[in-house]
Amino acid sequence: MQRLKIITTIFVVLGIAMIVSYPWTVGSIPVETATNEEKKIYLIKMVIFVTVVLLTWLAAATSALLMIRRIRMEYLEQSEQHLQELLSSRPPKKNNERESE
Repeated sequence: MQRLKIITTIFVVLGIAMIVSYPWTVGSIPVETATNEEKKIYLIKMVIFVTVVLLTWLAAATSALLMIRRIRMEYLEQSEQHLQELLSSRPPKKNNERESE
């Protein structure tokens, strides 16, 4: 589970860093007098950037869900184990108690 925590943290930090780096990664919006070629290049950069950011956040969400699933499974296993320990540690009834019931 430690790996999943690390992977989730890395993807979240990477996603935040990518969003913050948007102005440097994609660049500024071309002016209206720019050629169609410059506008196409900007559009391609923007589509690639948004796709990579979405994939990064999708990976972060997936690893977080896997981590939650694993935590839930461990909790259920521990609950069963604690219940078994509780039932096995029950003191045996004495003869007087059995007859009164």
